[in-house]
Amino acid sequence: MLKFILSALLLLSPVSHAALLSSPDLACSCNPKVTDPFEEPMRFETTGNLGKCVDSCRFRRPRILAKGEKFRVANVLHEGKFWIAEINPRNAATIDAFFEDFLPSVSHVALRVTFDRPISLRLQTNKKVTAETRELLLSVEAVLPAATGFEFNKARKGDYLLGYRLVTGEEAKRWMLGQKNHVVRVYRLKVNRQVLPTFLQLSLQKSEDHGFQVPYYLFSQNCSTSAFDLLDQATGSKPPTGASWFSRAWPVSAPIGTLAYLKSAGLIESQLPNLVR
Repeated sequence: MLKFILSALLLLSPVSHAALLSSPDLACSCNPKVTDPFEEPMRFETTGNLGKCVDSCRFRRPRILAKGEKFRVANVLHEGKFWIAEINPRNAATIDAFFEDFLPSVSHVALRVTFDRPISLRLQTNKKVTAETRELLLSVEAVLPAATGFEFNKARKGDYLLGYRLVTGEEAKRWMLGQKNHVVRVYRLKVNRQVLPTFLQLSLQKSEDHGFQVPYYLFSQNCSTSAFDLLDQATGSKPPTGASWFSRAWPVSAPIGTLAYLKSAGLIESQLPNLVR
């Protein structure tokens, strides 16, 4: 039975990557009346979304403005707006996996890092406005056109782009719970604290370098594969292969899938309460 499922999902999820790209287009700005130097409005060059604007009110690649003991990073999404964050990776304390049930039996997976000390935020369009957070999520997502919803068939075919985003814990609650009314299950991962600065630095660099130039595939190049590949790299772990790799790549409610893999691999320390506002 497992062999049959693997074969069927391989057919659904192509892994050979034709170059699916996006290109700059000022007409795709989130708000033409607001000047944000870090926005980088883009339009799709993919077959299924050709010429449509990337939703840059939601999807932007983080930009590293300064490195050192602290990272200064633009395009961190917080409370529906974009901010510049001062991040000290050494203050990272824990890492959790979010499973956001956004379709029946299908979850979006994101990784939350919680910090011992607050991260300072400054609004990109008004430097006088400041805020703080103690939680950052690496959320690797299917980048959608503006004013559209997620479509299973487009995600399967690779018509969406893969986007690495940094959002605050407050933003995650605002969007996942307040806007979408989704159930979000949370699991503490068994990862040594000393690894987290490396994971954060890799995530920041990957987020900036990646851009919107790689296709998203629902069952082969997605939120789960991208986030946990970075965690493997940070911990020096050997990535799973064969059936284990496919199981980790599928954020579905089933006897096989991302959560089942994490449990079988001993990576779950505990289940935390579901996310609440």
